[in-house]
Amino acid sequence: MTDHSAQTKAERLISDFGKSIGIESLAFDEFGCCMLAFDDDIIINIAQEKANQRILFFAYVGSVVAAVTPYRTLLKANFYWRATGGATLSLDQDDGAICLTKPFGEEDLTPQELTAELEKFISTVEKWRDWSKEGQDSQETAPQDKEPIGTFV
Repeated sequence: MTDHSAQTKAERLISDFGKSIGIESLAFDEFGCCMLAFDDDIIINIAQEKANQRILFFAYVGSVVAAVTPYRTLLKANFYWRATGGATLSLDQDDGAICLTKPFGEEDLTPQELTAELEKFISTVEKWRDWSKEGQDSQETAPQDKEPIGTFV
């Protein structure tokens, strides 16, 4: 039996989330990560960032050829997280893969909120994965391009 008092908030959150989706043993590994697979082709990584008391979702969504237009589209999508659902697109320098990342404060999430945020994140991953697979020469149009960016006070 797990001693709840020795667990961090993130560890309890992942454990409770796992139980809510029928994975009784869901937990971070020794590196502070766990992976979930959806529809056999979407892998979502959940990482515990102990130093900042955050949980990170991240997933690889595809790759693009080294051309200006796709990178311009990715940068435009990142502007105020306009077409990323609040996540950030980046490029993995080791293999050129496009990565989508979204952080959350441990204290800001309940297992139910984690579930809702994960569903939104998966939807965003799917859209960007489809965009990267389209193979268009221009790849000018970003998914959710018309998503509002909010207002400033």
